[in-house]
Amino acid sequence: MTAAADLRLSELLASKLCHDLVGPVGAVNNGMELLAEDDLLMGDEAIKLVNSSAQQAGTILQFYRLAYGASGGSVTDYGMVRDLVEKMLQHQKSDLLWPESLPVMLPAVLPKLVLNLCQLGAESLPRGGKVALAITANGEATDLTVTAQGTDARLRPESEVGLDEHVEIDDLTPRNVHAYFTRELIRQSGSELSLTCDTPGEVRFAATILG
Repeated sequence: MTAAADLRLSELLASKLCHDLVGPVGAVNNGMELLAEDDLLMGDEAIKLVNSSAQQAGTILQFYRLAYGASGGSVTDYGMVRDLVEKMLQHQKSDLLWPESLPVMLPAVLPKLVLNLCQLGAESLPRGGKVALAITANGEATDLTVTAQGTDARLRPESEVGLDEHVEIDDLTPRNVHAYFTRELIRQSGSELSLTCDTPGEVRFAATILG
């Protein structure tokens, strides 16, 4: 990837992050305005709005810091990863199905892949649903599968563009850059992203990670 393409990708990821933060941050501002009106009945609702919106903004920041940032490559606490994905999915009206146990040896890049693939799965659930994660050992490799299940589950047209291996950097937008980033992350790990949409109400993403 050229320096210009790297810059474009950084711009788009920053735009997506800001877009996802606009809602909860705006809600915090609305709550503060209600509190400023000094209405006792309205105050309780305003405090609830501020608290829930601030928590949502914090979850988004922490999620993308690990999913997109350099710090995500050093995460080894899968309990933290699970909690973060669960909180992120709750805001998207979806539930996480986490595996009962994990293989002993896991690739260092896996937490970033889990975060990004689970988010890609959640984006495939316009009415919410369940995002099921499976991680299994496969010799010296690790099989990673994320299955999005729910009413009208489907790969968004924007995600389809981002996952296209022939997509041009100029065709990327804040709405499809996450899919593109996820595919590139998997490709750089030495694997390819497999997509299955044959079953109604289900979209499945899979990759085999070496190392």
